[in-house]
Amino acid sequence: MYEDYWQLATAPFAYATSDDAYFPSEAHDGALLKFRYAVDAQRGAAAMIGPSGVGKSLLVRRLTAELAANERPVIEILFPQMSSRELLAYLAAKLSDGGEINSADQAVRRIETSLAEFARKNQRPIVVIDDAQVLEEAGALDTLRLLLNFTAGPLSQGRGPALTLLLVGQLPLLSAIARMPALEDRIAVKTLLRSFTLDESAAYIEHRLRAAGAEREIFTPGALEKAHFLAEGSPRKLNRLCDLALLVGFANQQAQVEAGDLENVNRELVTVAAAAGH
Repeated sequence: MYEDYWQLATAPFAYATSDDAYFPSEAHDGALLKFRYAVDAQRGAAAMIGPSGVGKSLLVRRLTAELAANERPVIEILFPQMSSRELLAYLAAKLSDGGEINSADQAVRRIETSLAEFARKNQRPIVVIDDAQVLEEAGALDTLRLLLNFTAGPLSQGRGPALTLLLVGQLPLLSAIARMPALEDRIAVKTLLRSFTLDESAAYIEHRLRAAGAEREIFTPGALEKAHFLAEGSPRKLNRLCDLALLVGFANQQAQVEAGDLENVNRELVTVAAAAGH
């Protein structure tokens, strides 16, 4: 809606779908590197933990796209709020050619057979579970640990489980893992994804603008600093705040986005959120 006014090819703070939109912060690149290590080194499990809005799902999409491009078998569970039986049935169907599954025992046998078939092809499936913290309530987190008991048989050459489990979740996942020492012992890599620093927030905003085609300074230095503090370094909050600031700037025919503009936008967001809470 405002792209032509700001001379942009696309909306810079919309949902990131291209490689150009990815911002390689130290924390994000580090988390991605650790997950790639867990996969490439054929470790049993790894965990990425961080508050809502810091970019965990974006990193998962980036990783799974890389793995798919290299023809690595990937199973994603994006809505994991299910019982142990449901989780086993889902994984069994995804690892095999589908078909009806009537019991947990049948699901386990199907999983075991499928993993053995992958091992014969010298493949190791990667199971990615987003919002993994919700699995603890249903008792399904321990079920995942038991899956790591499956080995790749004679082809494993002592390299452990027949699959790699990547757990992605919010901060309660960290305490959930700590309450399960048997699972914690199987997690080779843990990484905590933090919010942006001030410099990273400013660089992130400018990066997204350049990726969208910006050739001039749209946000003043004061606006970049203000955006960071209002959004508390959260990429998701930065996206929402900056997107609305561009819209308001277009409506007011402004030459640039100033710090005061961001304060006004944030005040309106807070007011709307408060009204919705009543």
